[in-house]
Amino acid sequence: MKKYVLPIALFLMVFWMYFGISTQWSFKPKWSLDYFNLLAQSLQRGRLDILDPALTYDLVRVGGKWYAPWGALPAIFLIPLQIIKGRFIPPLYLTLFFAGADAVVFYLLLRRLQKEFLPQFSEFSLWSAWALFTFGTTHAYVGTLGSSWHVDQMVTNFFGTLGIYFIFKKKRVIRDYFLSVLWLGIALLGRATIVLLVTIPAILYAGQYILPKHISTEQRQQAILNGMVLFGIPLGFFSTLFFAYNWLRFGSLFEYGYRFITESPYLAQIREKNGILSLVNLPTNVWHMLFELPSFSWENGLKLNFNLKGNSIFFFVNRRRFELHTFPILKTY
Repeated sequence: MKKYVLPIALFLMVFWMYFGISTQWSFKPKWSLDYFNLLAQSLQRGRLDILDPALTYDLVRVGGKWYAPWGALPAIFLIPLQIIKGRFIPPLYLTLFFAGADAVVFYLLLRRLQKEFLPQFSEFSLWSAWALFTFGTTHAYVGTLGSSWHVDQMVTNFFGTLGIYFIFKKKRVIRDYFLSVLWLGIALLGRATIVLLVTIPAILYAGQYILPKHISTEQRQQAILNGMVLFGIPLGFFSTLFFAYNWLRFGSLFEYGYRFITESPYLAQIREKNGILSLVNLPTNVWHMLFELPSFSWENGLKLNFNLKGNSIFFFVNRRRFELHTFPILKTY
């Protein structure tokens, strides 16, 4: 029982601190742009579309109906809460829960790293890395917001981290591979791109059972067949759900809705010109991901101005909440 005390304490601490940050320490759950409560309600009625949304930004209009371009995974978790409470639930709670759980899994990852790979990794380094991840990256930004985008990102990110945790060990067995692929397959129902992490257990499996020179031809052939079953069962199941979801909504297995999304004219122009997936977009995306930094301006105090198209992952400031009260001259924008 003692081994669960620290993880539970970490979860509660992150949940409480994120809740305070997200509500400016009022601890009154806020409502942000929310499509998942509506989708959860539709799923209970046997529908996949969103009925009478108050806003339609980032929704998909097909056949006279509105759909969410994201997967239904967050909405599935909201269904039992709606049934219990008899009403919609602020999706912020879902974000906070999975943000806290994700921070716990990351701690367990660091602990395993220390135990199995880097015995010289000190306690100070471990806790510093955990604190920087939990409170000094975009994990804190996404985890303290309750809009549809952030709910979807945090829920699926948790399953992605969980999938890595089960495979991140020295002595891997078949069960570890299966559980890793299982959790990554679940993430497919939230954000399809997360499932690409399955390449990690696939590479590790090949390195352990297929590629070593001491493996005989018969053993290698059997390992390939076992791998096809091992990876194929969970991935096949969730891929079937994923493609069925697309087919029932849009009449196509591979249509996820982004071709019909309602977005800003600026983004629509880029999408229509370059397409959804294009190498033409790569230089711009790399720049905003790695090199774009905020600028400074003076308006009744020094302000940080962020580019809403994106900012470097190496420079994180939660501009809405972490104000530098110690130095009143500095204000965030």
